Amino acid sequence: MSFVYKVRGLMKRTIMVVDDSKDVRKSVKEILLSEGFEVVTAEDGNDCLKKLQTNKVDLILLDMIMPKLTTEQILLEFKRRNLKVPLVLFSVGRSWEMVNKAKKVGYKISGYIEKPFSSEGLLKKVKDILG
Repeated sequence: MSFVYKVRGLMKRTIMVVDDSKDVRKSVKEILLSEGFEVVTAEDGNDCLKKLQTNKVDLILLDMIMPKLTTEQILLEFKRRNLKVPLVLFSVGRSWEMVNKAKKVGYKISGYIEKPFSSEGLLKKVKDILG
């Protein structure tokens, strides 16, 4: 028998938060958990790609600047894997650069959030994308 979990009338959704800042991962996770979302965190691009092998996610929140893999490398790997998950990029005031990077590799981004961000702004963006 399978159970369908509901969150305020919606099926429970899983969001992956990818950021090299432990504080950002923790705060975003707490905000999302408080609204009933499941959350998977990753500390860098390699960790993200590894966790995507074993976790089905409905949305990825990805920091634009991280160690190890660049944003372009991560997006290229998403494209190579034919990943069809909505993607929102985090940035500190460089949204135009995010759009250009995504276009360059041919991976569609669903939006961006400039740091610092409010809980309300984050939740609005997530809910707008997930419906």
